[in-house]
Amino acid sequence: MANRMIPIYIENKTVNDDVYLIQKICETSGSEVAKGDVVATFETSKSLVDVYAPESGFIYYNDITEGEEVGVGFLLAVISDARGIDRKWFDSYSSNKQVSIQKVDKATGSDTEVRISNAAKKLLLDHKLSIADFKGKKIIRTQDVIDHVNSNAANYTFNHSILSDSIDRIMIIGAGGHARMCLEILQQTSNYEVAGFVDSALQKGTQVHCLQVIGDENELEYLFKTGITHAVIGFSALHKPAIRQRLYDKLINIGISLPNIIHKTAVVEPSVIMGSGNQIMAGAIIGSDVVISDNCILNSGCIVSHDCILSDNVHVAPGAILAGDVVVGKNSLVGMGVTVYMKVRIGENCIIYNGKNVFESLLPGAVVKN
Repeated sequence: MANRMIPIYIENKTVNDDVYLIQKICETSGSEVAKGDVVATFETSKSLVDVYAPESGFIYYNDITEGEEVGVGFLLAVISDARGIDRKWFDSYSSNKQVSIQKVDKATGSDTEVRISNAAKKLLLDHKLSIADFKGKKIIRTQDVIDHVNSNAANYTFNHSILSDSIDRIMIIGAGGHARMCLEILQQTSNYEVAGFVDSALQKGTQVHCLQVIGDENELEYLFKTGITHAVIGFSALHKPAIRQRLYDKLINIGISLPNIIHKTAVVEPSVIMGSGNQIMAGAIIGSDVVISDNCILNSGCIVSHDCILSDNVHVAPGAILAGDVVVGKNSLVGMGVTVYMKVRIGENCIIYNGKNVFESLLPGAVVKN
């Protein structure tokens, strides 16, 4: 049986910061820690923030040292219930990349090494700026660029909507029933401006759910460059999970962010840990210490009990119930009304058809049907 591992991500703690400085690594990799122990401290532009162990176990840090800067969402460490982990685990569970490093010409008199977030880098290009315009800064954040442009507004022509740090533009990929559900979740929050739908089966400009189709999947990179920096995968691909996984990987590689979207009626305990691109629909209940990786769908009315672990691209269909300490492998489908008993392990690429009771663990690729 695989070891249980809980990721520890660098969480967003301020509105304006895209990157943080690691001030202190409090333990050594492989050492045993207790739940609630401080395992690291990082610095924002306003304060120091302690990072706590979410569970007891053995801690293993990602490739990071004190004094380095990391982006929001960086996978700092994992807690394992046994000694020793495979390095590949970090690669598969890192939901965001570290901010990139750009070199600066010494002739400018600026620092020889500057870290800049992808969002800030895009703003530099949009407004024909360079790192040399930020002499003395070792970290350039989105807000730094916004402040620079606003302070020199007379010398620049710019689109004020691009410079807003309060609302991100987001697109929904797909335009069917599942996309409509995603749209209504997004409309419940003021965090995003929905730019429209991306659908290869519909003509650009078509009106769907009171919004326009703004392009197809071949135009994702172009749409990103226009300032649509976030996306939601608005289809389920029930029996073809690889389609969703390929699209998720493509979006991440472009630099597009996939937020977790959660319906206002869902119940998600504070101890739940999630990656990115997850969708939690109306009436879902997610219990204590659940770990959800990336790109999962927890559909309407499902129950995922305490200490469950869902790997990438898992779909828990409406009304399904997972008892405590269930593990579901990558790309698996738990159908409508399915009941999975406590401590069952479901392998990768499994399909459990509607209404089944699962008492025993399933090998990868298993199909349970009537």
